[in-house]
Amino acid sequence: SKILNGLRQHRAAAYFMKPVSVLSFGGETQEQKEKAFNQYLEIVGGKPMDLGTVTERARGGKYDNPLNFRDDMRQIFINCRKFNTDPESIVSKAGEKLSETFETRWKESGIEELWEAGEIRPLIHRVESRLTNVVSEG
Repeated sequence: SKILNGLRQHRAAAYFMKPVSVLSFGGETQEQKEKAFNQYLEIVGGKPMDLGTVTERARGGKYDNPLNFRDDMRQIFINCRKFNTDPESIVSKAGEKLSETFETRWKESGIEELWEAGEIRPLIHRVESRLTNVVSEG
C-alpha cells in the first residue's frame, strides 16, 4: 500500500523496520541482552509489531479488512510509547512523527469511513488500491 510504502521511506521509520529482537539491545553478555528483550516483551504485552511485519502481512493478503491493517500500524506506536518512556528520546520522537504521519494519511484516505459504511465490503480487493493512492497525493 502507498500508506505503508510512504511510511517505510520516512526518515523516522528506521527504528521500526524490523521486529525488535535480542540483537536490538545493548549489553555485555547474551544473558543481559535476553533479559532486556524479555522486559521489552513484557512491557509491550507480548504484542510486538513493526513495519516489516505489517508489510509481510499486507503483501501476503493477511488483512481481511483495512481496520486490521490500521490496528497493526497503531500497535507499532503504542509499543513505542510504552517502551520508550522518555518523550525526548530519539526513538520516542521518531515514533511520534511516524504516528502523526500515519494518522494524517489514514484519515485522508477515507478508507475507514467507507469500510464502516459498508461501501467497500464487497470491494475488498480494491482496498489496497485505495491505500496506494493516499501517499502519492501527500
